[in-house]
Amino acid sequence: NPCINGKCTDTEGSFDCSCEEGWAKKENENICSENINECLPHNPCVHGTCNDTEGSFICNCDSGWEKEERGIYITFST
Repeated sequence: NPCINGKCTDTEGSFDCSCEEGWAKKENENICSENINECLPHNPCVHGTCNDTEGSFICNCDSGWEKEERGIYITFST
């Protein structure tokens, strides 16, 4: 797959890439090799710190919070 992080579609004499979530095409290239920083411009981690990873991100919870879903937190049960 020449798209690397995407789906390749044959076109007449060439191909086109549809990038997977978290990836984009670099300028003047037709491959999905540019990691999108999901932590910018807004932190998706409510009550946490966002750490960008290759094609995704990880949320580290603030003290007193725990993960519920990607980017959403609830308080700890005591």
